[in-house]
Amino acid sequence: MGDLAEVRPLLSMVQRQVLDCIRDHVRSYGYPPTIRHIGAQVGVSSTSSVVHQIRQLEQKGYLQRDPYRQRALRVVDGGPEDSRVPAAIGRSSTTWSTPGTSSPARTSGMCR
Repeated sequence: MGDLAEVRPLLSMVQRQVLDCIRDHVRSYGYPPTIRHIGAQVGVSSTSSVVHQIRQLEQKGYLQRDPYRQRALRVVDGGPEDSRVPAAIGRSSTTWSTPGTSSPARTSGMCR
């Protein structure tokens, strides 16, 4: 048999929406959205629920966080479903996206 690709756990609908929201925001602005912004975009009013979903995405291998920086999230590339949107345009996949970095002009306040 050949090498098997790494298989990551499937995502719930809310986890997929959170991940897509983070990807879209990083692609548009160059840095991750706030917890409140993610919650507003995916219809989750509790910030602790959003944090829980982010932790689940971390545990499943879809996100990495820098524990020493606020809002430092990185979408982990891998597999065909992750190749449709880069982690951040113009940045290597190993670069942390943090607020205050060069960001493109804002076109809307929506993730999607």
